[in-house]
Amino acid sequence: GKTTAVTACSQHLAKWAKDSGFAKPCYCHINMASHAAMSIDAIKKEMFKSMAKKLEIEKNSSPTVFLNQFRKKGMILVVDEIDMLFKNQGGSAEEWFSTLIEWCEDKELPFSMIGISNSVNDSNATKIRDLSNTPHELVFPTYNEEDLLAILEKRIGKKIVDTKALQLIAKRVAASTGDARKALEITSNAVDNALDACAVKWLE
Repeated sequence: GKTTAVTACSQHLAKWAKDSGFAKPCYCHINMASHAAMSIDAIKKEMFKSMAKKLEIEKNSSPTVFLNQFRKKGMILVVDEIDMLFKNQGGSAEEWFSTLIEWCEDKELPFSMIGISNSVNDSNATKIRDLSNTPHELVFPTYNEEDLLAILEKRIGKKIVDTKALQLIAKRVAASTGDARKALEITSNAVDNALDACAVKWLE
């Protein structure tokens, strides 16, 4: 879906830069879902740590050092589940996000940020739009039943889970969220439950 598309674009960008005689920009991907429970200071630390690794500098470098490295190497920061940055963080998250936006808007700083989110119309999505000063936005449609069934069959095959069961999962998820991860999660749980039931029966 969205993350796969952004990853593919980054790979294409790297190839384009090489073929066009430009330096390959640093590409840093961070998923906020794994950091949402942290304080904003801890989140900033993790983000700097991830960028430092890509820039090949010390993770405890000052912001000035980071900015200088951005100017030399360029940086594309991809923040997956970006709406999670604002979860229970209040104004401190807004301040950090505004700093990132300032870097993006600096015409002399080759720094770009791509945010990925499943939220479109909630308060966090609105906050992101307001703080980003009208960002370029691309909305991906949710998966329909046929899409989800194709994804499940591609990932799982047609031998492990009965096709009718996959069709039912695809239909129900398409009617609710259209989220492929949810469909995969339900299928995985069903397989685990079946294995557990077989194990109990075997022990009996």
